[in-house]
Amino acid sequence: MGRFFMCKTYPQLLFRKCLTGELEFTILINMTKHKIITTINKEINKINDEIDMKILQGLAYRAEARRHKMLLNKLRSEARPSWQYRLSRMVTSFLL
Repeated sequence: MGRFFMCKTYPQLLFRKCLTGELEFTILINMTKHKIITTINKEINKINDEIDMKILQGLAYRAEARRHKMLLNKLRSEARPSWQYRLSRMVTSFLL
């Protein structure tokens, strides 16, 4: 496994390269779910701007696209309700 490196703009986020070359995302400190989602959204917006600039300049943007994909997956997993919440909603729907 690769070494961890900090995100320049958000020091509470850590990244590292996996064996496949993909970036792995780790949260360094305890954050609320809302703060995690907003932080990931800000990082995605910055990466989008970088990708747009590289497209306009005619440069390759493969690394940024991978990081964007990784952050979107993390965002989807964070935004999804927990299994306990879904289970409690299902049980209460049967009781009512």
